[in-house]
Amino acid sequence: MPTSIPYDSTLVLGNIIDPTKIEELQELEEAEESRNLLSDHLNNLILSNRNFTTIYNEMVNMGVEDEDLEKLQDEQKKLKKEMSKTAVDLGNETIATQQKMRAIKLKQRKKKIGKIPTSPIDFTQSEIKTLPLSSDSMSMDVQYFRNEGSETGAASHAATVSAHIASSFADTANPKTSSGMARSARQAVEKQHENHELEGTIVVTANCTHKQAV
Repeated sequence: MPTSIPYDSTLVLGNIIDPTKIEELQELEEAEESRNLLSDHLNNLILSNRNFTTIYNEMVNMGVEDEDLEKLQDEQKKLKKEMSKTAVDLGNETIATQQKMRAIKLKQRKKKIGKIPTSPIDFTQSEIKTLPLSSDSMSMDVQYFRNEGSETGAASHAATVSAHIASSFADTANPKTSSGMARSARQAVEKQHENHELEGTIVVTANCTHKQAV
């Protein structure tokens, strides 16, 4: 996700736009492109690691041979190394991007502020139409997570359920919302462990979008 979206206060519906305003915003966008690509790559790696953990736990529950499980662990170690390297690259690129952004903004501020031409549109005679912003969609998933029953089984079980929910909504919800849902699910599972002996947990996730959503 971009750290910021370039904008200009004169870019208002119905206004006459100075082409140089668009060029300035494009310059800012290009300065952030490398940083945004690294950020997206890191987010994808984090999501992949969560999915990897879920797959590994499922393989354990299915009784897959230890030799094959070790191969999965080796692949996940490679994934984590790539995550670490990408995180370092992202930090370096973020600093470089901020320096480039600052130089561009200082250059743009030196330009003389001009007047904004009056809009040729008579809004009192114009009809406002509501257009779809998205599309109607629905996706559902059902997963069963078995409780291992060991000393650390309760904590591991709650963590697995939480990680699954976080990864399920990582692409459709903002990080604060997805982490909040994962935290609530973990607390609910831990509370159930305190009061009951759980064999496992069935997790049903559903995500819907509406074309007229605001």
